[in-house]
Amino acid sequence: MFRFTIRDVLWLMVVVGLSFGWLVDGTTVRRNATARIEAAELETDTLHDGYVDLMNAIHDAGVRYHKQPNGHYSVNILRNRSGERPQENPGRRFGVGVTPPTPTPPLTQTPQPTAPPQQ
Repeated sequence: MFRFTIRDVLWLMVVVGLSFGWLVDGTTVRRNATARIEAAELETDTLHDGYVDLMNAIHDAGVRYHKQPNGHYSVNILRNRSGERPQENPGRRFGVGVTPPTPTPPLTQTPQPTAPPQQ
């Protein structure tokens, strides 16, 4: 028959405890890594959607850009057939509702009363 001492049982408890701790730690690390990867993918998708919306707004505003071989960009602002810049919708700008400013009337100077010439 096998004979175990208290010392052998304590060593077995230490080995089992360490193994269980490593197992739990590995599972937690994998779960945290998976959560971080999913968060990064969501952030990347959100940033990409924002980039696409910005590029569409720039294109819709009549701005065209081209990357040159030297790394610089050339930018062209398209004009409509009448030679004017395209009109933008003042109530909607890049997907955000903006109230257009009210035009202020031009300032006019009122004539100052002049004193009659002294004799």
